Amino acid sequence: MRAPRIAPQVNPIGLSSTEGWQGNIITTIQGIATPLYLVSQHQNLAKTQQAVLVLTFSAAQTAPSPEAAPVDVFSSVRDIAHEFRNVFGVISGHTELMRSNPSANQSNSINQLSRYSRKAIDLLESLTLLGYLDDDRPTHFNPMSHVNTLDPLLRLIAGDRLTLNRQDDLADFECFGRPADFDHALLATVRSATALTESSGQIQVSFTSAYSFLTMIFKLEKIDLSPLQASQAEAGAERDLAVLALEQFKALSALGAEYRAIPSLEIEGNTLSLIISLPGEAQPTDTREPNAAIERAIKQALLIEDDPGVRDLVELFLGSLGMDVTSCSSEQEVLKLTDYDFDIIVSDVMLASGKTGPDLVRGIRSKRPEIGCLFISGYKHGALSNADLAHPKTDFLAKPFSKSEFAKRVQALLAL
Repeated sequence: MRAPRIAPQVNPIGLSSTEGWQGNIITTIQGIATPLYLVSQHQNLAKTQQAVLVLTFSAAQTAPSPEAAPVDVFSSVRDIAHEFRNVFGVISGHTELMRSNPSANQSNSINQLSRYSRKAIDLLESLTLLGYLDDDRPTHFNPMSHVNTLDPLLRLIAGDRLTLNRQDDLADFECFGRPADFDHALLATVRSATALTESSGQIQVSFTSAYSFLTMIFKLEKIDLSPLQASQAEAGAERDLAVLALEQFKALSALGAEYRAIPSLEIEGNTLSLIISLPGEAQPTDTREPNAAIERAIKQALLIEDDPGVRDLVELFLGSLGMDVTSCSSEQEVLKLTDYDFDIIVSDVMLASGKTGPDLVRGIRSKRPEIGCLFISGYKHGALSNADLAHPKTDFLAKPFSKSEFAKRVQALLAL
């Protein structure tokens, strides 16, 4: 039999300098190694106000910490992992099909790849949000942005049985509280609703706002009331069926406590409606001046580069910045463009044939003078004339360059 591990002895003098120290220790009591949890606290004596160190020993081996992450969070992570496997299986299959038969009409496979890539991104956003479910900081937040982000995960939990209905004007509605509590309540309630309904039962969640309240209504059809009715019979008449049913939605009840809102529940036949209204306030979403330019969410970049390797690399760099990229390898391809509606140009200085990069950029700027341009070149000196660099939204970056330096230069030009 292996001897138990004995933790180093705890020195109370050392503890006295660290208020609130706590941790697991193992000590010997009547010859038996016993695990204990130790907490140190400073307290003042009532009469003399002298500070003393109080050591509290607990038989528990772990800290009396807040609740562990709820089961529905772990289940949600597991669900996403399984769905990722399926999604990337489809993406991999279509990629191999396109590679093995490059001459065939691949529009269907391209559409499938696009659809499943979008789904993978949506699931990643949900997974990212789950990572903040232990964040206890209260803040102003828009509940509907969280609903929209968790939408793919909620549908994953409930399958085709879930319908989300949103009032149109909720994009500017804000609550003040802990977003993690809201997300947890939404996940846990949909999971509980799925467990309470029969396999063909529908789950509808509606979001509306009125009189500075956001109201969520969970309507469950074909619920199985028999376990609740059995509990009601055992508990006697004092336990109302609605009260027993409401106990199934502990996370939503806890959310209501945070907002001093009491969830209500209605049962009609085998249909259950669960309602909670959270206080909040509508915030203006558009504070632009009447004639201010509208900044588009996805920036458009024109890349002029005749080296295929460099072109592929810069395309990846621009794409990682969330930009759509139009690539041209020659003067002819640039001249074929129907318009120059770009936010930035990245251009090589020297091209293999035709005009140089600065020549092409000057032609574009004659129509769109506000476009910024980052010139790239392997020639560190004399690559650009003073006239080329005179434009206020022009910069130069020598090859080779790092992704971070490239991103910094591009973002600086976009900010001008």
